[in-house]
Amino acid sequence: MSDRSRAKNPDTKSSILYLCADRGIPVWGNQGASSHIREFTTALKNLGYDIAVATANYDPISSDPQSIPLHDLCLKTNEMGNRFFSRTNFNREKKGLLREAKMFFDNAAHQAMLYRIHRHSQCELVYERYSLFGIAGREFASLMGLPFILEVNSPLVDETIKHRKLELVDLARSVERYLFSTSDHIIAVSEVLKDYVLSVAPQAKVSVAPNAVNSQVFENFLSVSDSSETFIPELEGKFVIGFLGSLKPWHGIDILIRSFAKIVTHDSQYHLLVIGDGQKVRIELDELIKELKINSYITFTGEAPHKLVPEYLKKCDVLVAPYPQTEKFYFSPIKIFEYMISGRAIVASNIGQIGDLLDDEETAILLEPSNVASLSDALKRLKNDPSLRERIGKTAREEALKKHTWAERIKSVASVLRDEIEINNHDLKRRHASAI
Repeated sequence: MSDRSRAKNPDTKSSILYLCADRGIPVWGNQGASSHIREFTTALKNLGYDIAVATANYDPISSDPQSIPLHDLCLKTNEMGNRFFSRTNFNREKKGLLREAKMFFDNAAHQAMLYRIHRHSQCELVYERYSLFGIAGREFASLMGLPFILEVNSPLVDETIKHRKLELVDLARSVERYLFSTSDHIIAVSEVLKDYVLSVAPQAKVSVAPNAVNSQVFENFLSVSDSSETFIPELEGKFVIGFLGSLKPWHGIDILIRSFAKIVTHDSQYHLLVIGDGQKVRIELDELIKELKINSYITFTGEAPHKLVPEYLKKCDVLVAPYPQTEKFYFSPIKIFEYMISGRAIVASNIGQIGDLLDDEETAILLEPSNVASLSDALKRLKNDPSLRERIGKTAREEALKKHTWAERIKSVASVLRDEIEINNHDLKRRHASAI
């Protein structure tokens, strides 16, 4: 949309190009990052913004044709790069180097696709979810004279070094420094991440916007009958403790299993429902469960479609977020907001943003992280006190509906978008006037 057309209709919202260059995040997948992209962009659309999403993990089969337009960042524009890298002879130890080099090389292909998308959508702002080695969005926005906003969900370089492997560390840190220092505005999902951004780029403009929940998805789940897809006979007549999320080392599911083992050996009415999957950690958990001899008291659903999450949460009496002790807990866990709106009692580690979102004894039972004994005690307490469970669950749901829906959260982000577009348009007019 041009400045001239917007001047004729000041109520018309802007056109936003949302970019996710991370191949590990399928927009229509079931992981938290996928849900975040869908809910965030849908919330902007509901405010009246024109949204186009460009993704490096494109699946037209899974996409909803009635939803926001979804564009494939890769298409065929990087076939030359694919042929080069597929024929390059690297030994096994250097496969990671090859993969990372390919990620950086893909920026050229991604940028070409952004030009193609822009010709049709005429976007006024580029909003990108920070990805390792991704500079296509920043470069495209700069060349087109568009404001660029970067969303930071984790300290990606540090996270990759710690939990996976990173060969091109210097390049990754250079890209991070470049993005943080040149973005017009940065949206961080937690205060810890804001501090991280400022430690890299002290002059950066950073706002904090935690994650949230789509209240409509959970609106009627308490009264609607479950589908046959979620029927689990082992849960019948049991006191069900639930965990939702991918099985990652930093989610503390092993702590929950050890705590659960301490109580189920004395009371067989307990059952643990794990909603999510993660191959490497699942293998380790299976070994732990076998060692503790509690196999028959635990059910893993595997990866659950997000549309079924409300049904699974409804089966639970208590929901747990057992995060371990972490030096800098930078997360804004989507599961916390989904736990809250489910109306179920919550037990969570008192760490990072969780301690800001939840009030002990009011909207959750908050515990010292990594404390197996205190978690066991909290679970027993909630089983033996139905009124406490009901009060905490009800209060948490009310708090989520009041403060933590995407419809509410997106207002602060939209304010940033609006300000950056206005600043950019003012600068364009000033430069145009000076050139006359």
